[in-house]
Amino acid sequence: MIGFVGAQLTQLLLDLFPKLRIITTDIIEPPKLTSDERLRVVKRDLGDFKQVEGLFEGEKIGGIFALQYVHPPCDS
Repeated sequence: MIGFVGAQLTQLLLDLFPKLRIITTDIIEPPKLTSDERLRVVKRDLGDFKQVEGLFEGEKIGGIFALQYVHPPCDS
């Protein structure tokens, strides 16, 4: 699920770079934060090569932002 930082970063990049296209991914369907057609949201587990294969096909990649939530360890 896209978090606060990811949502803010996505909107900022769309606002600053009018030709930029963004793909957001998550293991559950990410929310479509805007109706902007430059934003593509897809359900993918980036830890699974088969799900990632072809994700960027036909795209010119200028950069990747990887924002993950790291769950704190449970006290047992």
